[in-house]
Amino acid sequence: MRDNTLIGPWVRRFLLEHLVTERNLARNTQLSYRDTLVLLLPFLSKAQGRPVDRLTIDDLSPARVRSFLQSLEKKRGCSGATRNLRLATRFIRLSISTAFTSKCATAARCGPRRCTWPSA
Repeated sequence: MRDNTLIGPWVRRFLLEHLVTERNLARNTQLSYRDTLVLLLPFLSKAQGRPVDRLTIDDLSPARVRSFLQSLEKKRGCSGATRNLRLATRFIRLSISTAFTSKCATAARCGPRRCTWPSA
């Protein structure tokens, strides 16, 4: 049985379907979201003590996103502007969790492939 709370399929759908097809965002914006996730997912993995492929929707909490943003400033020496750009992870969290909990009442059961993203 598949675990539809795993974040991987949701992130994949967010990057490949939602940003490209449904939102029609510019390529650079899409890459910015991807780059943020490349930094965020290993951070969450380390914080949770689980491999990236075992992270769940619940692991992407607002407190962990704030911690991620703070670590960007401290460890990577990112400026406020870069930190604000990475604040897009809050939007990612909102988009994923909204898709997971609304519109499709059975999202937890059917998973990201059958669930429709909410309209913008």
